[in-house]
Amino acid sequence: MMKSSQLIDIITEQQKKGEAISPFLFVGQHMEIMTSEIESLGYELLAKYDIPKVYLHRLTDTGETIKIQDIQSFLTLSTSSGNYPFQIFFIENISRMTPQAANSCLKFFEEPGMTNIIFLSNKSEAGVLETILSRVQVVPYGGTSDDVEDAFFLSMIHSYLQGNMELVSYLYRNKLETEEYVRFLQSLYACVRNEVQEGRVWLSRADLDLLQSDLHAVQNNNVNARYVVDTWVLKLRRSE
Repeated sequence: MMKSSQLIDIITEQQKKGEAISPFLFVGQHMEIMTSEIESLGYELLAKYDIPKVYLHRLTDTGETIKIQDIQSFLTLSTSSGNYPFQIFFIENISRMTPQAANSCLKFFEEPGMTNIIFLSNKSEAGVLETILSRVQVVPYGGTSDDVEDAFFLSMIHSYLQGNMELVSYLYRNKLETEEYVRFLQSLYACVRNEVQEGRVWLSRADLDLLQSDLHAVQNNNVNARYVVDTWVLKLRRSE
């Protein structure tokens, strides 16, 4: 995926020019990791403008079909961003939208206005209406090396949550680069978020927000990446 700093620069430049911003459609097979990165991008963008996190509105993929009433309800806030320059709407896995729901979004996607930034995600461009594709900026996600590494971390994290200590041994034996620690934390966030939703771990939504803040700090080189990773691995161990 294009680096978050590049996307933020593009959005900032268009904001300065007073231009409406066409929706971004992020496409990639690794939906959990991609979703985490898109959410992180949204929070980073809001922080740049001192906009509260609540102005990231997210229609989470529940595995169910997205009906027209779901979209209409979700977009009710699109006419008001309070006293802030913009708000962000993030719709996950848009191929789940019914044709009626997708068609109901066309005008909003074509004319989002100055105060709305739209993030969309899907596994591929296939299954997305041509009328939507013509209105969005497609942002490819992932590369083969990153995908392999993410899959590796996700597998180890899942095993660790089930009591396997291989992850601890791996982190103890290896000194990772900062980018690898970032990918590990992104994988951890995506994995643990699902565990929290299913009630399988002790962490709360507030803990997830803290994990995300720590991820941002590591990405910005504000903290020791190894220390952050070790702290969260120990937190998960104490939850048993």
